[in-house]
Amino acid sequence: MAEIYDVSSNTLKQRLDILKDFLGLESLLHKPVRKLSLGQRVLCDFAAIFIYKPKLIILDEPTIGIDVSIKQKIRKFIKYLNEEGSTFLLTTHDLKEIEELCSRVIVLNKGEIIFDGSIVDLKIQSNSMGELKVDFLMEISQDKIRECIGKEGVTIRKMGEKTYTLNFDKTKVKYNELIAKITQHYDILDLRMLDYL
Repeated sequence: MAEIYDVSSNTLKQRLDILKDFLGLESLLHKPVRKLSLGQRVLCDFAAIFIYKPKLIILDEPTIGIDVSIKQKIRKFIKYLNEEGSTFLLTTHDLKEIEELCSRVIVLNKGEIIFDGSIVDLKIQSNSMGELKVDFLMEISQDKIRECIGKEGVTIRKMGEKTYTLNFDKTKVKYNELIAKITQHYDILDLRMLDYL
């Protein structure tokens, strides 16, 4: 990496010393890749990034499937790199990771931006949003569901042949009222309440 990106030997030595401190890589430096665990490979990937310190680093679920101690090392290292001037674009479902690392959060739903702001604003907004997933015993049209639950404050999305999700503002619509309206008119296989945060 140092040769590819024309990093001097002095700079490489300084960066390796930092990597040893942050990521504990001393024992891995001469180990073949095939003998590394998933977590160790992820640490080494981060080490490789640090050798040439790009301005923008894009990470897709970087800590998925690795143990807690390695996650903590990676998060600490991301913070350090960010302070050193690298910008991160991170995709993750891990809310702890978002809280710890992100100053700006963008939430996508089927390719559409449904939120763009701080984690604090996301929590405030999502505390008032609810989602009810309903599996009906028989096929039913979206129009019939709308007729049953009324027109105000609920967005209906078809997820499968007999499955719908109902998104709503909990300050205007209550779970129990919504469930009562649906179960009075239709046979239900399963109901799941899914608050966002």
